[in-house]
Amino acid sequence: MAVLRAADSTPLAGCRNRGVQRGEAPLVGVRGYSPDITLTPFLARKGARGVVVGVFHHPGRSKELTQQPSPRPFSPGTFAEVLGIEQVETGDGWARVRMPIRAYHLQSNNAVHGGVIMTLADSAFWRAVTTLLAVGQIAATSELKVNFLRPARGDFLVAVSRVIHKGSRLMVGEADVTDGEGNLVAKALGTYVILEARRG
Repeated sequence: MAVLRAADSTPLAGCRNRGVQRGEAPLVGVRGYSPDITLTPFLARKGARGVVVGVFHHPGRSKELTQQPSPRPFSPGTFAEVLGIEQVETGDGWARVRMPIRAYHLQSNNAVHGGVIMTLADSAFWRAVTTLLAVGQIAATSELKVNFLRPARGDFLVAVSRVIHKGSRLMVGEADVTDGEGNLVAKALGTYVILEARRG
């Protein structure tokens, strides 16, 4: 997931080595950066201010980006990639991602920090949602609620998400986050807003 600000089109080649500056964001997909793709940040509605949290999808490639052989990491430089989240598999309206637990994921009680678990669940939601987007559509997280059921410890976590409702403007999904032994550690419910990319 990237934080997109309203700005002019930005060639991604310029973001590769110097990081994402204000008004710029990389295409979040499984094939990494492409110097030939220009990302046009968008406004959620006319006159909107601030930031929109979400991802721009290259027209015609939403399904292609999410249904390649797995597992594989998220794109270099994204928060999900920094956390080590990998896509395991996807299908129409569902996705499975995993994340090896590392020392920097932990809070003071040696359990995985709640914010890391929320990011894992949101990453699974995003993968599931992108399998149902039409050409030229984008999606942004509108709401995310997580119930933490037990401390998350062990070697890795897995999040399985599925879209339970798809409307013309919103998708609603649920995700189960489990540890390496299959214990349910968190239950998430999320809403994504579907938008048309605005260019220029």
